[in-house]
Amino acid sequence: MTITIQPPKPGDLIRSEYMKELIDQLVTLDGRVSALEGVTPGANGQLSITRIVPTEVVIGDPIQIIGVNFGLPAQNIVTFDGGNSVIPSSGNDKLLNVIVPTIDLGGATQKSVSVGVSGGARGFDSAPLTVQAIQATIPAGTITVTPGQIPANIQPGSTVIFPFTIQAQTNLSESYNLVTGLPTVAAGQTAWTAIVTSDAAGNNVITQLTIPAPVASQSSTAQVFVKVTIPAGTGVANPFVTLSVNSVHNPPPNPGSPSGSFSATFTFGGSTQPPQTVGFAISTFTGSGVAGDLTGVSIPLPTPTQPPIDGISYIFQNLNAVQYTMSLAWLDPSNANHGWTASFGGAPGITANWPVLSQTITMSTAGSSSPVKVAIVAPAGSTQNTLIITVRAAGANSSTDYGILNQVIKPA
Repeated sequence: MTITIQPPKPGDLIRSEYMKELIDQLVTLDGRVSALEGVTPGANGQLSITRIVPTEVVIGDPIQIIGVNFGLPAQNIVTFDGGNSVIPSSGNDKLLNVIVPTIDLGGATQKSVSVGVSGGARGFDSAPLTVQAIQATIPAGTITVTPGQIPANIQPGSTVIFPFTIQAQTNLSESYNLVTGLPTVAAGQTAWTAIVTSDAAGNNVITQLTIPAPVASQSSTAQVFVKVTIPAGTGVANPFVTLSVNSVHNPPPNPGSPSGSFSATFTFGGSTQPPQTVGFAISTFTGSGVAGDLTGVSIPLPTPTQPPIDGISYIFQNLNAVQYTMSLAWLDPSNANHGWTASFGGAPGITANWPVLSQTITMSTAGSSSPVKVAIVAPAGSTQNTLIITVRAAGANSSTDYGILNQVIKPA
C-alpha cells in the first residue's frame, strides 16, 4: 500500500482533516501487519510448530520438533494425543528434542497421533506424527512338546515311530533345531539311534522345522515323528525318547528362548499310550528371582528352607469332573536329584512326610483346577534337572485322561 498522505512543511497549519487521514492510514497498516502475523508462524510472539522430523517413528525413537518461540526447553510440555506428557530433553528457541513415549496404538501396527507443545503464555500448537508399533527382532515365547499315541508292545530289536506335537506361542515365525535324546547304554552294547521325520512313515528326514508366528491369540502347531531303532538285547531298563525343539535365533539358555522338550517314557511290551488330554499353565511364582515358563524355570540358590518356600504354582487344564492323582518325579535321580527336592506345598521340618510327592484333586465340574503349588528346595551348587509332573485321572480312565509336564529346573 502506498502512503498517500503528504508530510507537512515547516510552518504549515495541521488541520483536523490531515490528522484523520493520518490515523486512517495507520489503522490500515495495523490491519495489514496483523494479517501478516496471522499467517507467519511466531510473528505474534506465540510458539509455533513448523514440522516434526522424522515424520514416521517407532515408540522409543527420538524426534525433533522444529518451530519458533519455544523459549527454554524446560518451559514446554509435549503431549501425544493429549496425554503421555514429557519434558523435552534438550533444544533451544527453535528446536525441541523429545523421545516418543509408550503410546496405546489400540492393537494397530501404526497410528497418526497429534503431538502438542504447550508453552504457557507462549500458547499451544500441534502437528501430526505417525507412530509405528515396536517390531520384535528376537523370537521369544513358549514351545510345548507333547507326545502323540505311543505304540503298543514295543520290543528290543525293533524300529518304532513316536509322534510328537509342537505347540508354539511365539512373537515371530522361527526355525527350530530338532534334537533327539535316547537312553545311554552300557559299555559294549549297541547304542540306540533316532531320526526326526516329517511323515508318519519315517522317510522324510528333517533336522529343522519352521513354525509360523501364531495368528491373534491362537497357537501354531506342527507334528513331527521320531523314528527310533532299538537294538536287540538292549539292557535299558527305563526306556524313553526325548524330542527337544530349540530356537535357532534365540537358543536356550538365553532368556525368553522359545524352546521346549519332552521325554516320552514307555515300557517294553506295554500297551498303547494315547495322546495326552491334560494341559498345564503356570499361575504364579513364589520367591525372589524365581522366573521362567513351561520350558524352564530358574531359581536362585540356595533356596529358603523356611516358609515362604520358593516354588511354582500350576493350573491344570481340560480336566473332567472326576478325581485326579498328581505325582512328582525327577528325570535324573542321581546325586540326590542333582540337589533338588520338590513337594506339593509344605516345608521341610514342618510338614509331615515332606516332601509330598503325590496328591489328589477332585473336580466337581469340568474345567481348570485351582492353582497347585510345587515347592522347590535346593542348596547352593545344585545343577539342572527336569521335574516330571504327572496328572492322571483315577480309575478306568487313567490311561486316556492324563497329562505329563517335563519342567526344566535350573539355578538362576
